[in-house]
Amino acid sequence: MRPGTRAAALVASWAFAGLSLAAEAPASQAPRKLGLEDIEAVKSPSSVAISRDGRQVAYVLDKQIFVVPVAGGAPRVVTAAVPSAWSPRWSRDGLTLYFLSD
Repeated sequence: MRPGTRAAALVASWAFAGLSLAAEAPASQAPRKLGLEDIEAVKSPSSVAISRDGRQVAYVLDKQIFVVPVAGGAPRVVTAAVPSAWSPRWSRDGLTLYFLSD
């Protein structure tokens, strides 16, 4: 990994985990303390891959590959739910995303 890529991947990972937890809480509820059931509900992305230009992040969640802009925005699914996919990697020019699948 390039210098700084590991730190960026960690930040992206925590950001996605936080978004997953926030999305599950209804807006009408008052804030509450985190419990063990909350920790089990958080989904952690794996195989985080940042594009060479640093504009997009690809990651695996629930056996699907998602791509999200680093600047913010909604993640988009780039693979089907079945079969599973893993290990996303960007091409040298950053235009193509490669991955493994069943």
